Amino acid sequence: MGKVLPVDESTEQLERDGREKTRRADGKGGAVLWQPLPKPDAHLVSSGEARYTGDVHVGKGALYGVYVGSDQGNARLVAVDGSAAERVEGVVKVVTAADIPGTNIFSLFGKPLMEVMVPIGGRSKYFGQPAALALGTTSAAAEQAIKLVKLTWDDVKPPVVTLAQARAASTLTPIPMEAKKGDVSQFDDLLAAEGSKEGGLHVLRGVVECGSQLHFYMEPQAAYAVPDEDGTMTVWSSTQGPQYTHASVASALNVPHNKVNIRIRRLGGGFGGKAFLSIPHAVNAAVAAKATNRPVRLVLNRNQDCAMTGGREEMEFEYAVAVDEKGRIHALRATIHAITGAVPGGAIIGCKEATETVDQTYSIPHLHVATKMYTANLPLRVPVRGPGGPEASTFIESVLQRIAHHLDLDPSAVRETNFYSPTATDMCPPSVSMMGRPMPPPRTLTEPYVLPRIWEELKATSGWEGRKSEVERFNTANRWRKRGLAMTTLRYPRPLSFSSALINVYKDGSVVLHHEGVEMGQGLSIKTVQTACETLGMGLFGEALPTSLVRMADLDTAFMPNPGPSAGSTASERMCWAIHDAATKLVDKLMPFCKPGDASVADRWREVITAADGAKVSLQQQGEYKPLSGKPFEFYDTYGAAVSEVEIDVLTGERRIHYCEMLYDCGKSLNPLIDIGQAEGALVMGIGFHTSEEVVIDESTGRLLTDGTWEYKPPLAGDIPTDMRVRLLEKTSHPQGFASSKAVGEPPLLGSTSVFIAIQEAVRSARIDGGLTGHFELSTPATCEKIQQACGTTLEHMVLRPSTMGVSRPLLAAAKPLPTHVDVAIVGGGLGGLLLCAGLRCRGIDAHVFERAPALRNASQGIFMAFTNGISAVRRVKCDIADTMLASGVMDPTVALHQRMLGKEVKTIRVDKKGNGEVTIRWTKAQNIFASHVPDEVIHCSCGGRDFTEDDTGATLVFEGRNEQVRAKMIVAVDGAFSALRPQILSRHREKRDGVMQVTKDGQGSAAAALMIEDPPKYHGFLNWNALVKKEDIARYAESEGVPLPYTERGTVALTSDCPNVLAYIIDVGTHVFWQIRVPELSKAGHRAVAGRQGLKEHLLRGLRDGTDLAVPIGQEGGKPQIPAGETQPDMSEIICMVGATPEEKIYERCIYDRAATSTITTPKGRVIMIGDAAHAPYPGPGQGANMTFEDVSVLIDMFEKHVPNIQAPNTTTVSNGDMTNGTTHKPAMWSCRPTWCPRSCASASRSGCPACSRWSTMRTSGRGSSIPRPRNSQPRA
Repeated sequence: MGKVLPVDESTEQLERDGREKTRRADGKGGAVLWQPLPKPDAHLVSSGEARYTGDVHVGKGALYGVYVGSDQGNARLVAVDGSAAERVEGVVKVVTAADIPGTNIFSLFGKPLMEVMVPIGGRSKYFGQPAALALGTTSAAAEQAIKLVKLTWDDVKPPVVTLAQARAASTLTPIPMEAKKGDVSQFDDLLAAEGSKEGGLHVLRGVVECGSQLHFYMEPQAAYAVPDEDGTMTVWSSTQGPQYTHASVASALNVPHNKVNIRIRRLGGGFGGKAFLSIPHAVNAAVAAKATNRPVRLVLNRNQDCAMTGGREEMEFEYAVAVDEKGRIHALRATIHAITGAVPGGAIIGCKEATETVDQTYSIPHLHVATKMYTANLPLRVPVRGPGGPEASTFIESVLQRIAHHLDLDPSAVRETNFYSPTATDMCPPSVSMMGRPMPPPRTLTEPYVLPRIWEELKATSGWEGRKSEVERFNTANRWRKRGLAMTTLRYPRPLSFSSALINVYKDGSVVLHHEGVEMGQGLSIKTVQTACETLGMGLFGEALPTSLVRMADLDTAFMPNPGPSAGSTASERMCWAIHDAATKLVDKLMPFCKPGDASVADRWREVITAADGAKVSLQQQGEYKPLSGKPFEFYDTYGAAVSEVEIDVLTGERRIHYCEMLYDCGKSLNPLIDIGQAEGALVMGIGFHTSEEVVIDESTGRLLTDGTWEYKPPLAGDIPTDMRVRLLEKTSHPQGFASSKAVGEPPLLGSTSVFIAIQEAVRSARIDGGLTGHFELSTPATCEKIQQACGTTLEHMVLRPSTMGVSRPLLAAAKPLPTHVDVAIVGGGLGGLLLCAGLRCRGIDAHVFERAPALRNASQGIFMAFTNGISAVRRVKCDIADTMLASGVMDPTVALHQRMLGKEVKTIRVDKKGNGEVTIRWTKAQNIFASHVPDEVIHCSCGGRDFTEDDTGATLVFEGRNEQVRAKMIVAVDGAFSALRPQILSRHREKRDGVMQVTKDGQGSAAAALMIEDPPKYHGFLNWNALVKKEDIARYAESEGVPLPYTERGTVALTSDCPNVLAYIIDVGTHVFWQIRVPELSKAGHRAVAGRQGLKEHLLRGLRDGTDLAVPIGQEGGKPQIPAGETQPDMSEIICMVGATPEEKIYERCIYDRAATSTITTPKGRVIMIGDAAHAPYPGPGQGANMTFEDVSVLIDMFEKHVPNIQAPNTTTVSNGDMTNGTTHKPAMWSCRPTWCPRSCASASRSGCPACSRWSTMRTSGRGSSIPRPRNSQPRA
């Protein structure tokens, strides 16, 4: 760079300078600014070799710390008893607040904030707050110790955890904040009444709610403290705010600051969560190290990190807005209600940013925003990437969208009407004050004001008008899938503040940079290296130094005292300013030793350093940056805009972002490679805030429920827009910035608001089709559940009519009166329900089946594969069903597996099953076999169980669309992955926990309907086509087409692997052959099965013949995957013949769903239980859904035999399957499935040796974080 660019530097001059610098650097290895260079440690980070705080080498005698978290969210701590824990081998000490020699408070901005640990006599401020720290010689010992530490509490009060609770409890903080512009008071009478018109103005009132968001960085909070001589302490900390950490550690240890040293190499992400909330962990590690005089390593696990680190402030915007007929806003009054967590300190930043930027890029002549902050029993709400920005953007964009639809105007036109105009005299954002004091002082928007240019350019590059027309056409043609399109803008002011740096040059010419910044993935290191290389090299030789000469040192407070936080997206700019200042001063020192020459710039640099060192010139130079205004902070605005197109499934609420393009102004990018990556990351993190990252808290305890990767949902690969384009605005400048650059880490996050508004538009289309008009509210994050509910989807919409399910004629469909009382009511007439009914009735128990469908299906394009585990379970329940099943299916002791690729046999395996081979049966035949063992009069169709009530003596089953009810001693839900009773069962536990156990007056269900748990099955992103085709039809088709007869050896499975992303296989089923094709497809979720889609057969044949993508809609031609070099076009003739021989109306299209495991399979009273796919649906591999259900039925039958007195023996011979022995001991009658006893009368305390206990326990407890165990002898999942 050579010099700081003057304020009047033109954009054209910047472009010329950039091209000239790049030309001179090309081929010489020099690093200049504005050049795309990778991070120096990119290869280490991507390979996993980069070292973070948790990777620091642990010295001899080091201890490992694990927190004892508060198990109360609002109580007084009476005692901490660690005596039992300290007796455990390997446990050294349990550290409490009493061990802190200094202040048990960590500070922010020099002001006390919150206790480091809950002291004796102090109150817990949130669930999980550190109350003690167990130290062990191993982490395992410390983990064991925390289970033995006893916390005693009194004065326990219900925690305040929601905004509604906080407002009701009047926890308002005495820190008022407001933004003002113009005079809103003249509109007060008008704004008081919604819908009124005065002077042509319309008034709209409403609420916009924004949820929290966790930081969820890759590296958890970590600290490693090492005591040294003379009371000094060195702490490696994963912190963004080393100055605050340094001061708090010194205060806690009661030592001068010069006896504490904080070290940082890099962070694995921070997003603001490590600016302040890393402090307590560094303090506690240091306190523990001093108490034991041994090194202490403290690394939080993911659950602890989430529970202690907090997140964004939950915000609620109440507003009233006055607009004219053209959509122009004349006045806006808003009140922001925000949760700060336990204390308000950290949340002030986010609330200030939301208050200040509520107008975004829109000129509102009369504006008043009042912000109210409320404390709650939650971890501190602190800045999360772009604090306050996405909330403010979501608010104003939602208001503008509502204005447009209220006035029947184009939303983009309404936005254009309200833009700040570069020609207008009013280019001032609102003035903000806190407690009556201005913060920051009033200013005008940063120039050049490029937003109009960004808007028009983005409309052109995105094809805005064409996309609008296409979305309208799609929505007109589709009822159950809807698309939305939106274009929004962003403005986010960023602060610049003081910073310092130090350059050390060694005698060999190598250079080390020291500065206050913390590298956390934002590219700070490469940008400062580029600055040093350019300033030193260009200043001395006219050419930049190579990066091999320069590196950035770890941050060390012994070298860089009092370092400010790396936050606000401007750390790179500030450090580059300071490095540039130091390098410029160093150039002045070295210039006398610079001589002309033809050597390389690296050699000339070494010559200069050698000469300067010989002259005893100091090769160390300090530099600094101060805002040009002389004020502590200097602000500037960033600008951008984004277009997004989304598609939602009206029935399930699932969404897919088809397209997202963002154009962002970062001035002249210091490093385009880094800056584009930062902008992309911010955009995707914003998409998580707006769509999936829901923070769920148990209101009764205050415990965070979404505290891990299983429960919390940051965006994954499938959530990223299919077509995502992030561009930096070209030919622009920021003369006041370093090298004309602007911040890029946080502002682009606001571009994700376009995704949220597009979802609103898709929902609006669905509501119109459903006859719902008027305004609706959608809060962030717009999860699948919220989208589905906002669309107005009802249970009636979810019912698939028989005509769409391939039903040809009714079976057992005749209407019959319902019984009033039964022993067992079985909900679901599938194979599992029929087997359970047959097994119970042959044992003398009056069991009835209640099926939702109008008839049991007698037509299906599917097969059922019974494996050894399933056959054994069926035999245990009712032997003659197993015998009939084996006799009716295709079964060979020897099964041949043929794997085919490129039309050739790759591998053939023949497996000798020794008489225990699998049996394959057509699904309808299997159903008929099971149904033939159940009397017709106990199978009741058109009886879909939707709810129940229960008491200590039984349960009452309530049906959908019927007034009759059935009383049963027990209800068993065997109604599959889409179980209607599963959410009811889970919700009863929620009701019990919340103390709500009442029934509505009409007895139709729970009065706590609002507590219903949303628990939809999960779509796996795979689309299947399958059919059963007669062998004679295959032979006839093969002959007519002149193709070889496909492989149909009896008992054979032929796998084909020809086409990329296509799995096809063929299974012999006696007189028929079953074929299936599976492809990945993420946008098809929402329908379970549909047969005979018009044009489907030709679509499949064309795709298989041409090798093109089968997942594209019917009528479109998919792209053709690239065939690897040296390979030929795949041969799919076998599967093509199968498809060709199948009538189109018999080809089923279905999606693959899975069900998350749950630890709760019974109601609290134990009168209702779910088994099979309703409880633990496995991935639908070959037959394991049914086989696992048979095992569940067998276990349940076994429990009945042991605990129901006088039960009859089965009327067929019982054959043991090896791990369900036939016992004779009975316990007293227990018509309850509360699983607190062993079904085998197991006397073992641990029950670990009892197969039945083990199986039942596994079925009950395979919940969060665990996988469903594969059934015995089952095949691996597909």
